[in-house]
Amino acid sequence: MCARVVPRPGRSRALVGFAAFGAFWGTWGASLPRVQVEAGVSDAQLGTALLWVGAGALLSIRYVGGLTDRAERWVLPVAVAVLGAVGAMPVFVHGVAALSVVLLLLGVCSGGVDAAINAAAVRAETNGPPVLNLAHAVFSLAVVASSLGVAAASRDGHGRAWALVAVGAILIAAAAVSTILSVADAAPRKDPWTEPDGLRITWSGPLLVLGALAAVAYVVENAWQSWGAIQLHSTVGTSLRLAALAPAVFALAAAAGRLSAHRFAGDLAPAALFGGAAALAAVGSVIAALGGSPGWVIAGIALAGLGTSVCAPTLIALAGQPRFGRQGAATGTVITLAYLGFVLGPAAVGLLAGAFTLPTALLAVAALAFGLCAASPLLRSYAEAPV
Repeated sequence: MCARVVPRPGRSRALVGFAAFGAFWGTWGASLPRVQVEAGVSDAQLGTALLWVGAGALLSIRYVGGLTDRAERWVLPVAVAVLGAVGAMPVFVHGVAALSVVLLLLGVCSGGVDAAINAAAVRAETNGPPVLNLAHAVFSLAVVASSLGVAAASRDGHGRAWALVAVGAILIAAAAVSTILSVADAAPRKDPWTEPDGLRITWSGPLLVLGALAAVAYVVENAWQSWGAIQLHSTVGTSLRLAALAPAVFALAAAAGRLSAHRFAGDLAPAALFGGAAALAAVGSVIAALGGSPGWVIAGIALAGLGTSVCAPTLIALAGQPRFGRQGAATGTVITLAYLGFVLGPAAVGLLAGAFTLPTALLAVAALAFGLCAASPLLRSYAEAPV
């Protein structure tokens, strides 16, 4: 007799949300050179404008996270749909002021979706089989697919980033699917996140160190995700079509790193895994920053993606140890600090590029990765400390 398959709308809703989010950011990364050209902004101005994405996300992520405690099934589709609508707006603006306003709104929407999809994934995992690793892999693969789609559809020469309009329509469709799944998931369940103790955040010294290291890791990761295409186009002189491949290469390497991390995690101590991954990210960053040909830059971006994909998950896993108290509060501390690095990294690279050059700014990213490698022995004491 065949076992009856129990539908899990919550799990499916989380995967749809992560896929839509990845599709947007893959399209965004591949379209950023066109957005820059059509908006008529320099590297420094683009870096300043990107700073507003982080500011907007920080304004919304905690508020939307609170909303999900009461109505996560409905917050997720609304957040995805609004991101789809706002995500198309950069196509139609010109000048750093207009672009900054639009990117502030984009950041607000992006932070909301980030909070909503992660809340959906955690709740699905609480009430069923593991889904978080799969969800993040889906995100990376969606980034790859959307980046390759933009590259395939792009033509040489300038023109508006119409791919952002197309992916906006896809997100609205994904929101409709999520709404249907939300209706199917109407059965009430005990949600441990609503317990008062689950709202506490731990701010111990070790967690602050782990969070700071995770923030640096995310600076390195998102710097290449956002600036890889511009490095190829502006520094090496490739076509916009070829430059659009950079986010896909990075995301594909990151997906490979995440899928293989489970195997190596059992064979290597966290400090060794983290140090080796950070060293790989540093070497890749140097190659991509100094590479004089498209092949070298793309190879460096791939190595950087492979290395950085392992760093933050290793730190978050360490934060979940019983010695740090409540798992949700401890990992929440590290993730909150890590997110600061994720959203501020691209803007910092742009500001450094404006003050010096883009390759110099990317060498600074490599220096941060080397710093992570040097700090890896700290993790040995955290991993081996008694509970």
